[in-house]
Formats: sequence, structure tokens, C-alpha cells
Amino acid sequence: MQDGGDRRTLYLLAWVAQSNGSSLPVLARSRDGGVTFTIVRRGSSPERAGLWTSRTGAGPLYLMSGGQLAVSTDHGSSFSPLGPCSTRGRTT
Repeated sequence: MQDGGDRRTLYLLAWVAQSNGSSLPVLARSRDGGVTFTIVRRGSSPERAGLWTSRTGAGPLYLMSGGQLAVSTDHGSSFSPLGPCSTRGRTT
């Protein structure tokens, strides 16, 4: 996903294989248009994380992970919790 405030900043949610055969989610960031990526956050359980930011201007980065919504104002370097999200009505 491209950052709306800086077109060279990209975010990537991916799964990384672990030595025990499982996979865990990671959030990676590129500041050079996708040439290189750095992992900025590692998930601790297998989950489907979600990511959102404005694609038309500068703004915060939102992460849904572990049933919690969090926000980052420093391009994913740190996140502050906003609160839990309900899973009522969720279908799998």
C-alpha cells in the first residue's frame, strides 16, 4: 500500500515462515519506493491483520491486529491502541 503523503513510502502486510513450520504476520515498510523493505512490526499469533491509510494525502496509518485497532502517526514505527473491535456478526 502506498502512503498518500509520501509516494516513496510503501507498506506491506506479509506472512513470514517460522522454523517450526508455522507463519506469523509482519508489517514491513519501504521508504525507497519498494527497492528495500524493513520489518517494523511482528505479529505474535497467526491472524489476518488489516491496514489502512489515506491514499490521497498525508495521514495516520491504522492497523487492525489481534482484535485491536491501533494508529501510527510515525509511518508505522510505533502504534497506539485505539480500542478493541467487536467480532459479533463475524463469519469465517
